[in-house]
Amino acid sequence: MIRRVIQAYQILSNYTASQIIETECLDPFDRPECEAFDVFVNELLCVGKACSNSCVERAPHAFTFVSSTGTARASSQGQGEEDYQVQCAVGQCPRSCIHYVTPSQRILLEELLH
Repeated sequence: MIRRVIQAYQILSNYTASQIIETECLDPFDRPECEAFDVFVNELLCVGKACSNSCVERAPHAFTFVSSTGTARASSQGQGEEDYQVQCAVGQCPRSCIHYVTPSQRILLEELLH
């Protein structure tokens, strides 16, 4: 958490107030606000419990199954790149439906998905 606060401070200290306001209005995929540490699961592609390399089994602290669909969903955020188990889950996903994203990208993707 502290690392993300320091990163945010470093990013914001390089901009004027008008640049910050302008940046907030931009597409988070065109100009990401920070490094991608959050994890997003594209539930439309996920095979869920049928997967032999389940991300939920690999990193249960970071992923969970959605009871209504049986697909995986990220349940915690922010430790993606620092967590070896999460890295393995991302790398071993057979459908490549787990992605590292920034917080604003994740929010946008989750809104589009649901």
